[in-house]
Formats: sequence, structure tokens, C-alpha cells
Amino acid sequence: MTGETPGRLNHRVGIRDVAAKADVGISTVSRVLSGSADVRDELRDRVLAAAAELGYQPDILAQSLRRGATRSMGFIADDLRNHLIADIATGAEGVLRARGYSLLVMNSELDPTLDPVNIRVLQARRVDALMMCPVEESHPETVAALTSLGMPLCIIEGDQPASVRASHVHSDHAGGVADALRHLVALGHRRIALLTGPARYRSARERRRGLDVAAAEAPTATFLHRGVELTEEDGQATAGVLLGGADRPTAVVVGGARLLVGVLRALEAAGLEPGRDVAIVTSDALPLAAMFRPPLAAIQRDGPAIGRAAAELLLRRIDEPEMDVETVQLRAVYVPRASAGPPPAP
Repeated sequence: MTGETPGRLNHRVGIRDVAAKADVGISTVSRVLSGSADVRDELRDRVLAAAAELGYQPDILAQSLRRGATRSMGFIADDLRNHLIADIATGAEGVLRARGYSLLVMNSELDPTLDPVNIRVLQARRVDALMMCPVEESHPETVAALTSLGMPLCIIEGDQPASVRASHVHSDHAGGVADALRHLVALGHRRIALLTGPARYRSARERRRGLDVAAAEAPTATFLHRGVELTEEDGQATAGVLLGGADRPTAVVVGGARLLVGVLRALEAAGLEPGRDVAIVTSDALPLAAMFRPPLAAIQRDGPAIGRAAAELLLRRIDEPEMDVETVQLRAVYVPRASAGPPPAP
């Protein structure tokens, strides 16, 4: 036994305890803790000292119910295994913490049926706003849930129908891909493949648009596009077919980290070396990409900046509920490295 009073082991310090310790009324404690100016300095100092000595923590849930706001935001991630999602959450949380908000994260695990479930869970938690990376933009249940959401919403890297009133944060995938392809053409590549996810993803559509821009600028080059599911297996199978032909591409731009793993396995199976036999450019590379041998060229998004932008858009809409929705587009920066070398000599 340690001498605790029976029945008090789990006692939560409340304003009654603070009032008793400071020898003031409960209403005085309430005014002090709410920041009211209608309290004498001597009483305020006594209450604050008593609260600090007792380790008083305000009941956030009770305060939220009184104010009709929880000072929390929801974030529905399409796949928490993606390192970019962690960067987005980190950027958002930094902005929200400074404003006294918390971030509740849900994971849809690349399953579109979990998106509407997660929306309902966060609604039940009474979050004040929601940011979301949808698994599928046009999933009917998700669209219906978002249409009737009734709170500020920001969609990250995805499009939604006009019925969904949402702000958006996008990356310039088309510009990043076009820059990478221009660099490969300048190195002498004339047969270049682009692997992306399916067209149901905005990022895939925009990456394909970047290819079209580069193709219009380089009519003597041949550009191949393959849209596949974002899995290692599909990446390996598709790259294996491309690399197994007599007229294989001399460069491959990969639109996704999971596809990259499959492409690298296909190169190894074919006995080809990245950067020497086939130039490789990836997207959203892990920080370790620069330590890969050869270092991997990459089209990189700024995950923390995406999260910060989404949080700021939502905070503005909370502060001004009648303001219109906004769209922010951030750069996708091409970083050339040794894996994007010139084509092999004939």
C-alpha cells in the first residue's frame, strides 16, 4: 500500500478542488480559467497557483460541448504506409497545434469502402473540419457522405464533383513529369516510358498530361504510357513486358513508390542496371533515394507544405464560414540524379 485514500486513485481534479484549494467560489474559478477580466488580480493569482499545485487539466470534452466546437480536425488518409502521408500529417499538425487544435487520423488502407465509414466516425467525433486523401474520387458512397458533410472540407490530391463543397490542395504533377521528360530528351533518350496509376486518380491523369506536353515539344521521340494498379506486382509485370522487348525504352519514369519497387525488380530480373542500361526517374522518393546506387532521380512533392496548406485552408473556413472554397497548387520539383543518365551507346 502506498497510503492513497481509498476511492481516490482515479480522481480527476476539477474546478471544485481548485476552488477549495484557493478558498474561493466555483464561479470565480470558472471566470479565471475562461480568461475573464472581471476578477481581481489577487484572486486570479490564488486560483492559478491552486490549479498549478493540484495539476488541474481542463475537461476539453465538456468545454467542446458547451462551445459547440471540439477544436479538432479529422484527416482521412488513403494509405498510412505511404511516407508522403506522414509528411502531410506532420505539416498539418504543426499549423493546427499553434492554433490549439488536435488532429485525428483515420486510415482507409486503399479500400474505397472504408472512406465513407471513416467520414461517419469523424462526424460522430464532432471534428470541426475534415481533410482527406480519397481512395477513389468517384466512389458513390464517399461522394454522398461528403456532399452532406456540413463542415469545412479540404480534399488533398483528388477531384470531386460540384456537389461536394470542398477546398483542394493539389501538386503540379504535370509540370514535374514534363520537366523530367525534357531532361531525358536533352540527354538523348528517344524512347521513354511513363508508368502511372489508373486514370481514376488525379495524379495519374495529371502525369499523363505532363507526358502529352513533353511529347508535343519533342516530336522525334516516342513516349509510352502504361496505367496500372498501384502495386509492386503490377509494376513488375508491366515493366517486365516493356523491358523484355527488342525495342525496350531507354528511360522509365515511375509514378509511385510502390510501382518503383516492381520496376527495380523487373530490371534485376532482366539483368539491367538502373542509370546505365535504363534511366530511371521515380516519384515521391524516400529520403534514402539519394543514397541508392546510383542515386535516384525523382519528381518530389513537399508533403509538409501540402499538410500546412490544407490546415490553413480549413482554419480560414472555420474563421469565416461564408467564405468560398479555395484551391492551392504546389510545385512538384524534378531532382535529377545519376539514375537519370544518358542512353547506352548503340
